[in-house]
Amino acid sequence: MQTAAAILFIVAPVFGMVLLGYVCGRFGLAGGRVEKILSAVVFNALLPLMLFESLLQARFPAQISWGYLAVYFAAAAAVFFAGAFAARRFFALAAKSCSMFGFASAYSNTWLFGLPLTLNALGGRATLPLFLLLGMHSLLMFPVITTVLELSGGRPGGAQTSAANSVLRSARRLCTNPIVLGLALGFAGNMAGLSLPGALAGAAGLAAKTAIPCALFVMGLTLSNFRIAASLRAAAVIGLLKIFAHPLLVLLGGLLLALDDLTLAIVVIVAAAPPGINVFLFAKYYGASTEAVTTAVVAATLCSMATLPVFIFLVV
Repeated sequence: MQTAAAILFIVAPVFGMVLLGYVCGRFGLAGGRVEKILSAVVFNALLPLMLFESLLQARFPAQISWGYLAVYFAAAAAVFFAGAFAARRFFALAAKSCSMFGFASAYSNTWLFGLPLTLNALGGRATLPLFLLLGMHSLLMFPVITTVLELSGGRPGGAQTSAANSVLRSARRLCTNPIVLGLALGFAGNMAGLSLPGALAGAAGLAAKTAIPCALFVMGLTLSNFRIAASLRAAAVIGLLKIFAHPLLVLLGGLLLALDDLTLAIVVIVAAAPPGINVFLFAKYYGASTEAVTTAVVAATLCSMATLPVFIFLVV
């Protein structure tokens, strides 16, 4: 286990960059146009390049244990159903809002919190299993939640969509997603034994170093536009499920299946991350539990400043 000072050294740079972005956005030092442009640069160029460059250079082990993925997604499914049940049982929400409630309870902010915190805590040895988890996170959860929300009522005022069409639409979006392409091309290049020439490798390495700080700054800018809205009780349930129940279930499942120390730490840290911004985008698009989700994203992100160090302390 790490000391308290070592844990602070892991989390402080991450939350510090988010705080810097928040302050700049809150006090008008970086307006909406800056956020839009920087966000596009981060998610369409810097993060894909970082993933491509890291996977291209990664050393793949002779055998990969997939048990850690099963632990993570089994816990995510359990939290999803717990959130949907709580929404129906305690808040009498409609089916679509229950689905959104469950999604917000299970979907981690993988790229902006899980990625930098895990790499800060565990270093380069976590690269391959972490990137496999993050890739599967989007590939599995986006199509599933899109299909569930469409079947639960779809977009307000929109035409009802079949499950097959929803899955196909999600698959098309994923196949053209720059982050997914970065992962796929890096993996394919590694398998083919390719490497970048010196000048290109230097440029890609430079982009990779700037990706995470810029992404965290964008996260702060985005949060500065959010406000604590109504539905505080519902948001509290989402937050508790996401930043407490989810990592706790992952930790218990990992210990039960005797995961090795590295993969156990990876899945617990990612599970302990607050709800991702994509949760808010889904809620807004489908008109489902928007106030509760917005409040939960902000409040859980703030509260994770206290809970994440605890879980990191337990597994690192």
